[in-house]
Amino acid sequence: MTTLTQAAFHREVGRRIGKARNDRGWTQKELAARLGYARTTVGQWEAGCCGTTLWNLHCIARVLGVDASALIPGSVAK
Repeated sequence: MTTLTQAAFHREVGRRIGKARNDRGWTQKELAARLGYARTTVGQWEAGCCGTTLWNLHCIARVLGVDASALIPGSVAK
């Protein structure tokens, strides 16, 4: 198993959020509105500039219609 640095972990989470968002054809602004956040916050998550809380990951996954484990590197999605 590959060990990720914290920065690499955040970048990968962000990449997965962006992919799931793009798969739905949504803009960052649309996802942000559904979550109640600013577009810039979603952009920061997707860029891996900052991490997010476990609660936010749960909410992001719910809104995107994916299992939260699909957003977390090293976890096994069902």
